Formats: sequence, structure tokens, C-alpha cells
Amino acid sequence: RCKKLKRFRKIIFSFLFFFKQKTAYEIYQCDWSSDVCSSDLQGLKYSFQLNKIKMSNPIKTIVVDDEKNARLMLMELLNEMDDIKVLGNYAGVDEALPAILKMKPDIVFLDVQMPGKNGFELLHEIKDFDVHPTIIFVIAYDEFAIDAIRHSAFDYLLKPVDLDLLNKAVQRYKSEKSKTGNKESINNILK
Repeated sequence: RCKKLKRFRKIIFSFLFFFKQKTAYEIYQCDWSSDVCSSDLQGLKYSFQLNKIKMSNPIKTIVVDDEKNARLMLMELLNEMDDIKVLGNYAGVDEALPAILKMKPDIVFLDVQMPGKNGFELLHEIKDFDVHPTIIFVIAYDEFAIDAIRHSAFDYLLKPVDLDLLNKAVQRYKSEKSKTGNKESINNILK
């Protein structure tokens, strides 16, 4: 029985590590040498099923920003959040447009001021296709907030992005999505 439990522990550890390191580490630290009753195993199975359900339909995101450090920082914050899957990150509009059309993200975190085409130009290019991501502008200066509001942005965040404000924006997105869906997003922004 002990060998089976140790094997079970290793399987669960390696599988859960993929989903969430802290949970897997806590399970690994359990005292598996003691007698484990079936209710403990059922509880672990139930917990695992909840994690599986939670990750089954993540919010798909893309980050578009010409500043590499800002892009990486935002991606790190997004990866810390539950139910978020970062599909990719791009330094400019020309790189991002094909990815957005192919991957159809739920949210695009979009910088406004970039070399070449800016974030607003990306929005105008997207409107010709059947892709309707929610746009959250990530801006360096307050002056661009006015333009973001004029374009009916779902939300905007100032750089460096604050985790609490990011969480609030994502929670607001979840709430709005449950009411309306994504299709109105691009159309509202481009009015």
C-alpha cells in the first residue's frame, strides 16, 4: 500500500506542478508514510477536479507593446492570475494582427504609442475581420488615457501595471462577458 501511495504522490505532484506549483508542493510535503484513509484520497481527487474545471476555459490574452520589459512584466503578472492564458506577446501592430486573427484572444492588452503603427491603428485593422477581442490599453502617460476613453476602451492601465488594478480589470471583464459577450467590444471602441 505504501508503494502505491508513493507512486500516486509522484504522479499527482508532477501533474499538479504543471497547473500550480504551490499546490503541488504542498501535496508533496504531506506525510504519506502515515496511514492515509480513503476520504483523504477522495478529498485530494475532488480538489484536483476543481483545479481541472478552473483551468478548462481560461481567458485567452495577447500582449502588444513595443517595450520589451513592460511586455514581460505584464506577462508575468498575467501568468500569476488564475484563469488567464497568455497566448503570445508582440512588439508591434504588424506582428500582432495575424496572431490576433488566428488565435482570437478574449483580451488584448494594447500599448498605444509604438513605432510604426499605433494601437488605435490596430483597432481599425481588426474591425474588418470577424474577431472581437476586448481591448485594455496599457499606457505610459496619462495623456493617452483621454484618447483611450474617446475610443470607448474597456479599460486602461498605466505603466508600470499594478497587480490590483489588473485584477480589477480582469474581474470586470468576467462580469461584463457573462452579461454581453465579446462581440460588442470592438464595435464600441471604434464608434
